[in-house]
Amino acid sequence: MGLAGGLALFLLGMGQITVALKAVAGDRLRTVLARLSSNRFVGAITGTVTT
Repeated sequence: MGLAGGLALFLLGMGQITVALKAVAGDRLRTVLARLSSNRFVGAITGTVTT
């Protein structure tokens, strides 16, 4: 029961964060992400740096 409850809270939190980020960033975030993943090389570099 504890694991299922923890997972449920985690998923609820992820949903809330998604809604909040969409409201705050909106189209600007989408534009930045599109530029950072414009091709495979740039996408790989971006992924490596952010991780």
